[in-house]
Amino acid sequence: MKSHACLCCQRPDRQKGVSLILALLIVAAVGAMAVYMNRDVERGLRFAENRQFGAQGMQLFDGGEEAASFYLNEDLKDNQVDNLGEPWAQPYSFPLEIAVVQLAMEDMQGRLNINNLQGKVADSNGKPLHERFTVPQRRFIRLLQSFEELPVDQNEAVEITEAVIDWLDPDDEATGFGGAESSYYQSAATPGYRPANREMLSVSELRLVKGVTAELFQLVAPHLCALPAGTPLNVNTANAHVLRTLNISDQLAPLSQEDGDEMVSKRGQSGYDDMDAFLDTALLSDLLDRATRAGQFLSTDELSVSTGYFMLRTEAVVAQRRSYGQSLLHRTADGVRVVNRQLGSWQ
Repeated sequence: MKSHACLCCQRPDRQKGVSLILALLIVAAVGAMAVYMNRDVERGLRFAENRQFGAQGMQLFDGGEEAASFYLNEDLKDNQVDNLGEPWAQPYSFPLEIAVVQLAMEDMQGRLNINNLQGKVADSNGKPLHERFTVPQRRFIRLLQSFEELPVDQNEAVEITEAVIDWLDPDDEATGFGGAESSYYQSAATPGYRPANREMLSVSELRLVKGVTAELFQLVAPHLCALPAGTPLNVNTANAHVLRTLNISDQLAPLSQEDGDEMVSKRGQSGYDDMDAFLDTALLSDLLDRATRAGQFLSTDELSVSTGYFMLRTEAVVAQRRSYGQSLLHRTADGVRVVNRQLGSWQ
């Protein structure tokens, strides 16, 4: 009878091959675990680092708001007039031991307040078109027509203004031919939505209003703000585009670009001490004369030379990481408070 050797004794090379494969699998598993653990460690370090920089950024933003509040309070002690030549209007840079902080403030009342458009449009009843609208509504109609790169005619401007009025008013009745309420917005978009029927909290809401395209919004948004209704426009800080909306009552077209540039040039950095000084300039005197001869008027409603609302923009660089934020500040005789803030960061 023949004896049979075991399989392992017959093929030792196979045993070595299996052992090698097992060893490679173990090495691969250990390597994968090491990569996974290293990734976890790196993620944890980044998380801790981000929290550290986030906390430092918040402290820097708080410090920026404190510095801005100081400047604004000191300015109010000096005078009641705000212009672009004052310290608050100048950008500031603060090199610190751990960071560099840059502050810049903008007078938000140098823009047209979109919430001033509240108010019912009068029935036509044979009235001229301009008499149907309030003074702020006329100014908005003019602003919409002031962009050469995107021409908007008067009828389009009127219809968009009517839609904005409906967005702001509390009822559900469409205004004029251009107005829009919930029935329009629910059928015009998927999913549908409803108009706010309240003051806008942000100018970005304008993008949802009927007739406001993305291109038009990009042009008009830098000239608008969303503040409590009734907040006046500061003629000392308004730009040429905004100042072109100050036409006489029966004109729904804006003033010329040359007129806007002239108002900014004549004003200079120091601006006007009061509204009388503004109205005494040659251009405004001429407009007042034209209005009187035509039986019209040049309204000074919601115009001013002082400001209560400022936008603070803060940029901080900490260990080559850049953070930014903006804070809406409201200054009164009682001090400065932060209305809202938005923060962000990037590397």
